[in-house]
Amino acid sequence: MADSDADLSRGPVLLSFSLATASFALATTFVRFYNHAGIYGRFGADDYTSGAATLVALIGTVFGIIEGTASDPVRALEFNVLGQPWYLLSVTLSKISICLFFMGLLRRARQWRLLLAGLIVLLAVVNLAFALAVYVQCRPLDKVWIPSMVGSCSDPRVQLYLGYAQGGEPSVEMRLTCQ
Repeated sequence: MADSDADLSRGPVLLSFSLATASFALATTFVRFYNHAGIYGRFGADDYTSGAATLVALIGTVFGIIEGTASDPVRALEFNVLGQPWYLLSVTLSKISICLFFMGLLRRARQWRLLLAGLIVLLAVVNLAFALAVYVQCRPLDKVWIPSMVGSCSDPRVQLYLGYAQGGEPSVEMRLTCQ
């Protein structure tokens, strides 16, 4: 029979993955900046956006580290909730960086540049809305990790449906760009 006091949080595993991912992101961003400085002698908007994505991911990683090392499950849930939008913002900035890179390659193809610009706006607006949804799901936000607190929360299905919509967003993006 399992020990009822056993740590089932997987905190050390989360911590090791967070640190490995952050290290990889920092290394690849450094290599990218080093190569672009050597090849082009300057940085473009896609480079700055990629750098910003890495910094934002590091903020999310700090939340993940705190979550993974928290001894109290309530505190772990708190930092899980607080870290989610940072990771979402990081992924969004990474996608925007890729779009900016392709826009630089397609200088003369105006229709593709317009499509990519529209995709950037769509990415920014939709993912900002999803990130904000995490923070406005309960008033006060503390009610997410302290259910007994006085306040109100939106129907949990709202968060579920937003997750479905967010999961479907990449397929819509692909259909837009591949037609």
